[in-house]
Amino acid sequence: MNSKKRKTGSISQDQKKKLIQFMEQNLDLRSGKFTKNFTFKTGQELWMQITHILNSLPEKKKRLAAMEKDMGRY
Repeated sequence: MNSKKRKTGSISQDQKKKLIQFMEQNLDLRSGKFTKNFTFKTGQELWMQITHILNSLPEKKKRLAAMEKDMGRY
């Protein structure tokens, strides 16, 4: 039995565009640094928000963890 994790799938072009727009509007999330005004909880809420936005598109649905992993590559 193969113990490697399965690939969750590629992000669609529409999802990519939405994600880029969202990250451009949320510079604190993009920086990945927490401050008094941008807490870990705030970051989680924003990730949930973009998860819902992307999952509302007709393409494949991705879970929050998969999106965070993909964003870590950039």
